[in-house]
Amino acid sequence: MSENSSFFLHNAGLGFGSYGPEDELLHPQMNAQITDEALTETQYFGFNVPEERIHALTYFWHHPRLNTFTGGAMVWQGIKNHHLACELYDLRLFMSDKVIGENIDHYRIPSSYQVDVIDPFKQVRLRYEDKARQNAFDIHCTAIAPPAMLPNRKHFEQPMRTTGSLTLRGKTYKVDGVNVRDRSWAEARSEAPVPFPPVAWLTGVFSDDFAFNCSCTDDPTRSPDWQGIYDIPASQALKGGWIYQKGTYTRVVEASKLTRRDPVTLRPVSHELEVVDEKGQRFSFTGQIEASSPCGYWSNVSIFIALVKWTCNGQTGYGDSQEAQWTDYVHARLS
Repeated sequence: MSENSSFFLHNAGLGFGSYGPEDELLHPQMNAQITDEALTETQYFGFNVPEERIHALTYFWHHPRLNTFTGGAMVWQGIKNHHLACELYDLRLFMSDKVIGENIDHYRIPSSYQVDVIDPFKQVRLRYEDKARQNAFDIHCTAIAPPAMLPNRKHFEQPMRTTGSLTLRGKTYKVDGVNVRDRSWAEARSEAPVPFPPVAWLTGVFSDDFAFNCSCTDDPTRSPDWQGIYDIPASQALKGGWIYQKGTYTRVVEASKLTRRDPVTLRPVSHELEVVDEKGQRFSFTGQIEASSPCGYWSNVSIFIALVKWTCNGQTGYGDSQEAQWTDYVHARLS
C-alpha cells in the first residue's frame, strides 16, 4: 500500500532548503529514491483577473514510474458548481510522458498548453489556444521573490506577478495580477482515502514586500463543520507555511483557521486565519472567495480551487484557496 508522503499532509518543520536552476527541471535522481508507483512530480502556475472574478489554474502532474502525466489548464469566472461549467476546462488524464520531451522547462502538450522557462526562478511564459471555443491565453509570470524551498528540498513555492492577455469564449481580458506558484517532486501521493479533515493550501500576495502561504486544516477548538467526525488535537492542524516581508521569509509556527463552507456543495465560502511566525509576529487574515470551481484530480478526493480576496492590517491581496476533502468528511456531511 502506498504511504502518502505529500508535503500537503505532513508538517514541514522549520527552516528553508537551498535551490538551483536544476529545480526548474525534472528530478530523476531524487525520484529514483522513491520506489512507490505513486511517485509524483508536479508544476503549478496560476493567474487571475480579480476585478472580473476570474481565476486560472495550469498544472503538470507526472507519474514517473507509470510513465504517465496529467496536465492542462482551467479558467473560470465567478462560482461554478461543476468543473465543465468553467469557461475553459482542458485538463487531460493518463497521457504518455513521451509528449513532454526531455524536460519541463520547455514543453507543449496535445491540448496546446505550453510552458517556457525563460529565466529560472525569474520568468516563465504560459500559452494555450482553443480556436473552436475561442479560448486562449499568453501569460508572463515574473518573480516577486525568490522561491521558498522546504527543508527536504522536495517542494517550493514562489510569489509571482502575472501579466498578459486572456480570451474566454471570445471575450478578451487584460491580465495584471499576482499568484504563488509551486513545484513538488520525489513524493508518493497515494490515491487512498485520507482519514483527516479538509486541508487547505492558502496563499496571498499583497505587494512586492508582503505575501504568505499556509497549509492547514480547521482549528478543532473553533467548532468547525467537521466537529464530531474527527478527533484531532489542535497541534496537528498546521502542515506548513511562511510569511514573506521586505525580502525575508520566516516560517509559520502556529495557525488557527476556520473555513465557512456552502452546506449543499461544501465549497469554501470564506476563511479566517490567524498565524504566528518564528519571530513571534502575529497576522490575522480574512479571506472571501471571489471565484471557485471543483476540480478532482483523482476519484477519491474532492478539491475546490478558488480565488481569494484577502485583507490583513488594512491591506488587500489576492491568492489561492485549494482545499482537499476526502470521503469520511463528505459522506458525513452530505449523506
